[in-house]
Amino acid sequence: MIGALVLVIVALGMPVLARWLEARWRAFEVFHPVLLCYGSGIVLAHVPGLEVAEAVAQGISEAAIPLAIPLLLFSSDVRGWLKQGRAALVSFGSAVVSVLVVVGGLSGWLAGWSQESAGVAGMMVGVYTGGTPNMLSVGKALGVSQEVFVAMNAADVVVGGMYLLFVVSVGGALVRRVFPAYVRGRRREGEAVGGEGVREVVAGEVARGVGLAVGVVALSVGGALMVSGELSVALVMLGITSGGIAGSLSSRVRAWRGTYEAGEYLILVFCVGIGAMTRPGELMGVGLEVVGAMAAVMLGSVALHALLARVLRVDGDTFLITSTAAIYGPPFVPMVAERLGNRELILPGVAMGLLGFALGNYLGVGMAWWLMLRGG
Repeated sequence: MIGALVLVIVALGMPVLARWLEARWRAFEVFHPVLLCYGSGIVLAHVPGLEVAEAVAQGISEAAIPLAIPLLLFSSDVRGWLKQGRAALVSFGSAVVSVLVVVGGLSGWLAGWSQESAGVAGMMVGVYTGGTPNMLSVGKALGVSQEVFVAMNAADVVVGGMYLLFVVSVGGALVRRVFPAYVRGRRREGEAVGGEGVREVVAGEVARGVGLAVGVVALSVGGALMVSGELSVALVMLGITSGGIAGSLSSRVRAWRGTYEAGEYLILVFCVGIGAMTRPGELMGVGLEVVGAMAAVMLGSVALHALLARVLRVDGDTFLITSTAAIYGPPFVPMVAERLGNRELILPGVAMGLLGFALGNYLGVGMAWWLMLRGG
């Protein structure tokens, strides 16, 4: 109980403290609020004598991100996204091709340590083209045992957590040294872009924005339940994104001051929750083969994706955003966009994440079937 209370207090308070530190001391500009909040969650989860329930951390992250996405999108420029859409599609397509090539290339190795190698390969394709929900659905479709899923998920949490830590810490700076620079679109006068400026925050307009975001989430959840009979993550995310875009088409909604800043705050709350769920101890008891396989596929896919994106002259910001969308899905896109200081890529990144949700299941099952046919 105490651990849960402390986690809630830190999740709500750390974003404010991180922003204050960043504004007051230049040294904290290096440790971006995203990294500070993510790190505080990791530290809190490992404080001796303080039991932080993973379910509470998950609840915080799952509550923050659905509200954050529409708030971030309300002030977005849809026309600007349409101009940037081609680069995002090219980069995301490169990410998908990379996963298929790497998993296909390592299929012989997978067959050496797992009798369910085709299913394992399919789940890897699913998780690294659309996120964890795809791994679960592909595993169920292929009848993969619960033990294999648990082991793969535990390995993915830690391996994926390490890559995410790289992305939100030094990844942006390193990638920007190698890739072409992102060309920003024209923005409306006075519009702030992810930390590049500050608009006046008006409490009444923020309250209206939050109220509209709550309505968007409620309608999305209700629509998903009506259509599928269950709380489908893909359908909810599609509804939330569509609602955010619809709101941005209204000049009145788009002019509300403080909605983007409110979304940023929720992203930082999300970072604390995700950090508290990153626990290397979960690898205890998981075979080294599983950890090695997940690491090889993810790192190999990222490396090949980077090579293809560089050859195709994709800019560094778009590469990182689409890599995030493929590996983690839409919820993590705003977090990385905030770290990069590039709000223009939130909408295309979320869109690519949704595309990954849609394609991941087909690609995962298709890979498994192809391996089964090839083997037999």
